[in-house]
Amino acid sequence: LTRKDPRWYGAWWIGFLVIGFGLLVTGNFLVLFPRKLPETLRREHKRAVRLAEREQKTGGKRNVEFFSSLAKTKSKEEKPTLRNLLKALKRLFTNKIWVGNLFNTSVYVLGVSGYWNFKPKYLETQFRQSPTTASYYTGLASFVSLVFGTGLGGAVLRWAHPGPRFVTGYNIFITLLTCASYIILSFVGCPRLDVLGPVDGSPPPGCSSECGCSERYSPMCSLDNFTLYYSPCYAGCLTVNTTA
Repeated sequence: LTRKDPRWYGAWWIGFLVIGFGLLVTGNFLVLFPRKLPETLRREHKRAVRLAEREQKTGGKRNVEFFSSLAKTKSKEEKPTLRNLLKALKRLFTNKIWVGNLFNTSVYVLGVSGYWNFKPKYLETQFRQSPTTASYYTGLASFVSLVFGTGLGGAVLRWAHPGPRFVTGYNIFITLLTCASYIILSFVGCPRLDVLGPVDGSPPPGCSSECGCSERYSPMCSLDNFTLYYSPCYAGCLTVNTTA
């Protein structure tokens, strides 16, 4: 099969098959995660040590092993309940930093969702690209930027350990930079096409003025890449080359 073979349209399911197989392979690695992360274990051990030291000061005989086993037993006995869920939600929505970040993310997504959805169409109209080429570049750019941005952000947080003030300022800076980029992109594009046909009262080309062309819109590009004919009839064409 060649890349232009029409049978590819019926093979839309191949992509889902490949992605599904990849998820099955990589998803099994989640089983290797421990029940508790090392940081949680260290925190529980420090708490057990503090309780044991406090017990010894008061004349008690319970040691670190006792409090460690008590923490394990408590974690096993805890079961998710509706009351615990409500407490967790209350603690979550009273966190000012989390609520502010949620509000910022919601406003950002609402602002750029239109751009995300119509990005391929934007490349088609502004830069004279085919739908296939526009979708290819938008998908590639989105994937690369997502992987690179997530990896870089995770590496910075892992090794630099920035404080909350720095992270908040960084988020504000990136948001402002994104808004400025959208504004700059609105001024970038190719020159406007000259549409020849029954659009805004423009006269039809002289070669097709007596052809009796219909009002059916079937756009056709010219070889100069600056002229768009309303239909092949308005271009005065007798035959159309669809392979160019």
